[in-house]
Amino acid sequence: TLRQLFVHNIIWYGDPDTLLVGDFHPIEAARAATTVVALPGSLMFAGDKLGELTPERMRLIQQALPVCDVRPLDLFPVMEMKPVWDLKIRRPFAEWDVVSLFNWRDEEREMGFRFEDLGLPEGAYLLYDFWGGRFLGEHTGEFRATVPAHANLLLAVHRATGRPQFLSTDRHVTQGGTCLKALAWDAEAGVLSGSTELVAGHASHLTFYLPAGYRFVAAEGAAVQAASVDAAGVLTVTLRSGESGAAEWRVRTASA
Repeated sequence: TLRQLFVHNIIWYGDPDTLLVGDFHPIEAARAATTVVALPGSLMFAGDKLGELTPERMRLIQQALPVCDVRPLDLFPVMEMKPVWDLKIRRPFAEWDVVSLFNWRDEEREMGFRFEDLGLPEGAYLLYDFWGGRFLGEHTGEFRATVPAHANLLLAVHRATGRPQFLSTDRHVTQGGTCLKALAWDAEAGVLSGSTELVAGHASHLTFYLPAGYRFVAAEGAAVQAASVDAAGVLTVTLRSGESGAAEWRVRTASA
C-alpha cells in the first residue's frame, strides 16, 4: 500500500470528509498521521513542500523512514479507525510490542488495553512513551492513560526482566525495529551490548532501564557521545558518527 504522509499542511481528523487542505495541523495530529503511515510498514511519499518544513516536522518524516519490514496479521479498512494498533517486533536477539492508542475524537479520552488482549503472557511490562520521551513505569494486567483529542500515544512494551534492558530509540517509530541490529546481556560481567544503525551526522538516542539493584558505570563505543541516568533508573545514551552504518556500543553496570 502506498500512502501519502502530510506532517504540516493538512488537518486530518480521521474522517475523509474533514480534510482541511491548506491549514496547519497541530503537532499531535502530525504525529498521529506519521504513526498511521509508518507503523504498518506502508510505502509512502511526502505530501508537504519539504523546503518549508520546520525541523520539528522534518524530524517526523525521518522517524518514518526507512519503511519497516512488516507483515500484517489482521487487515482492516483504515477508515474504520481502530483505536488500538499493535506491531509485534520479533528479532533473533529481542522482541517487544509497539502499541499506538489513537484518539480520533474531538475531546480527550481515557484509553487503554489489557496485555492479554495483545497476546502477551501474564507478567510485568515496562512501557515507554515515544512521542513524550518518557518512561511510564512497570505495569501488570492492563494499562490506561488519557490521550488528547486527535492525537495518539505511541508505546514500546517490553517484558520486565529484572535486569538492565533496552527500552527505545528515537531513530524510528518502531523504536528499534529498523535500526537495532544486535542486543546481548552478559550477566556475569553486568554488560548490555548491541549494535545500532546510524545516519552520518545525526544523533541517535538509546534508552535503557536499570532496575533497583543495578547502577550505571559507563557507556562505551566509538560513536558514544554522552550518557546520563535519572533517579528512576532510565539511562539515555547518545550516539553519533561521521559515517552511516552500524555502530557497536556497551553499557557497563554494577551491583548497587
